[in-house]
Amino acid sequence: YETIRVRTRRGLELEGSVNHRVMLPDGGWRRLDELQVGERVRIGGGQNLWAQQYVALDWAPVRHAALTQIADVAEVDVETVIRYRRGVRGVHATTPAPLVAAYDAAIADH
Repeated sequence: YETIRVRTRRGLELEGSVNHRVMLPDGGWRRLDELQVGERVRIGGGQNLWAQQYVALDWAPVRHAALTQIADVAEVDVETVIRYRRGVRGVHATTPAPLVAAYDAAIADH
């Protein structure tokens, strides 16, 4: 069958065959190819279905060092670290270099 894609004003999309029926607010049914712009349809979400049991997830967000932490470890001002990342190299540029490189690599991976 040929298909029709319908998008609601809220951005929800449904694609179905031309003879697929959707429920109207009064409980009646209408084929997708008979719907007119502006008509309302019923939308169900979830149908109150829930998992029978909890599923354990072995996940934690990736934690990155903050620029202030890099500055503390390198014993420089955070402004020095920020300038280093912008390409401005000062007297203390070599101190935060490996830490900033590791920081940049870590955030590039995510």
